[in-house]
Amino acid sequence: MYQVCLIIFAARALSSTNRNSYHMALKKLKLVSSIVLAVALAACASKEQTVNYITGNEQTLYTKAISDLQRNKNSDAEQVLTQLSLQYPFGQYRNQVNVLQAYNDFVRSNYDLSMAQVDKYFQSYPSKAGVPYGDYMLLIHALSSFEANRGFFQKLFNMNIADNDTTDIETGLTDLRTLLDYYPNSQYKDFAQELFNYYADKIAEANYKIAEFYLKYNNPLAAYKRANVVLVNFADSHYAPLALETLYKATQELGLGYQQEYEAIKARLAEVQTRPLVTKVPTLPTYAPDFLQQAK
Repeated sequence: MYQVCLIIFAARALSSTNRNSYHMALKKLKLVSSIVLAVALAACASKEQTVNYITGNEQTLYTKAISDLQRNKNSDAEQVLTQLSLQYPFGQYRNQVNVLQAYNDFVRSNYDLSMAQVDKYFQSYPSKAGVPYGDYMLLIHALSSFEANRGFFQKLFNMNIADNDTTDIETGLTDLRTLLDYYPNSQYKDFAQELFNYYADKIAEANYKIAEFYLKYNNPLAAYKRANVVLVNFADSHYAPLALETLYKATQELGLGYQQEYEAIKARLAEVQTRPLVTKVPTLPTYAPDFLQQAK
């Protein structure tokens, strides 16, 4: 509607240059453009801030939220979950509501919001160990971190995430390590370990590639440091022996007598059981929490 009005005005303004100057017409067009843009932004902002109040007690609202999520009506579910969290912050379903909010943001690709919801959830507890649904929330935080690392074009063209900045991946690996350490009996344990191995390989690959890059462009000290990251943190990865060779070349260029250390590290790596290289990211049949699945 606003765009149509703008186009009509532009046509009229530019056709009236016989009666008015061309610059006056442009000024009018810019003025109307600014007004239309301001109105449009205000309309969008007011729409986003609107929360529809739904009548009912806590049980009624919670049942509706579950139903909406099961029918993939995620926008409707967001409204209900928001009302529940505001109206019943200490209600009987407060933990489930927080879990569902993190899950709903994740499936809607709102990864930053999902991570923020998980961070807020753990603030209510002195430790991340023994928290209700703690293993699930750590998993969702890790998955959101991994997904946030991949941009639109990377997903579109299935580009290698090892070529990205790996900060988000490192955050996700910390979540998975916490899950494995604090929840050894978690139903997500095996999946978390597979996921950890996959992304650990990506971190190792990224550091190895960077080390090779530095070595190629005459920065052996930086190459040494990057290769060492792989050896220290991912000694059981496919990239550890490759990183050792890069590190050794870097020491040679630096003029260091490293032959003895090189042989010792190589011998230790031979004793480490190398994990098979994980080439495909593992997935779960569903990322919905148990109580959402059981409610069907």
